[in-house]
Amino acid sequence: MKTIKIATRGSPLALWQSHHVRELLLLENPHLKIELVTITTSGDKFLGRLSSVGGKGLFVKEIEECLLAQKADLAVHSMKDLPYAEPGGLEIASILKREDPGDTLVTLHGEKISDLPFGAFVGTSSVRRRAQLLATRPDLNCKEIRGNVGTRLSKLKGNEFSALILATAGLKRLGLMKQEYFQFSKKIMLPAAGQGAIGIQVRSDNDDIRNLVSGLACSKTTASIRAERKMVQVLGGDCGSPIAGFAAPSGNKLELNGMVSDLKGEKVLRTVCSGDITAPDELGERVAKTLMIGGAGSILHTINY
Repeated sequence: MKTIKIATRGSPLALWQSHHVRELLLLENPHLKIELVTITTSGDKFLGRLSSVGGKGLFVKEIEECLLAQKADLAVHSMKDLPYAEPGGLEIASILKREDPGDTLVTLHGEKISDLPFGAFVGTSSVRRRAQLLATRPDLNCKEIRGNVGTRLSKLKGNEFSALILATAGLKRLGLMKQEYFQFSKKIMLPAAGQGAIGIQVRSDNDDIRNLVSGLACSKTTASIRAERKMVQVLGGDCGSPIAGFAAPSGNKLELNGMVSDLKGEKVLRTVCSGDITAPDELGERVAKTLMIGGAGSILHTINY
């Protein structure tokens, strides 16, 4: 029997996600033999600002090359890390049910955002999080931080920061979420497109693997992620852009909240539209165009320039 190989990054969170997919596949197909192929990506090696060298696509480049070279049969990704243009020959065959998509303020003693002292240092590498944080607390100092969740938490414990902003989903999956942590409302901190969702990537010509993983897909999550990613794509954004989007399904409808901001959170545009859940791309495009009419294009042009 052929062994199915899953390509994955070696971080604790990436490994958790890949083991999770493995377990789900084995529940339905206990006869399968599945092993993980761990890959160190360029993003794992580079310690500087990602937006200056290609963005979060650096976390998937070598994994996609492994798939295309047929050294693995499928790859497991965080959807928020995937570039918006897939390389030829690959496709996302399944998006799993989404975990909590929000953001959490991680502190040593459970402080709320209003409790942080004036000028406190907050660790985040996300311009989206920085912009929205400064829109609420312009006195705070956002400081670049890289590394896996455990590395970041150790820097907090070493008093390099007063607080960190981390994805709630990652904290929950690693068993690191604490009840006292402050979870941002989406009115204050809108998530990144795709945050909290796991995607399974396969070769386009591999029908057997596509059919194998398709049963793991959540249709509501898939529609939500498609709407969010389409919005960012139409806006021309990437991981270096302060763009946020979150789509919430309700029955046969999908409501998409979108945001574009300048880097300091001084000019924030937000809009919300709803549409048919069966037409998520159309909804994403409509929200993007509404933001553009409101001035998103000039904001993003100034940032990129």
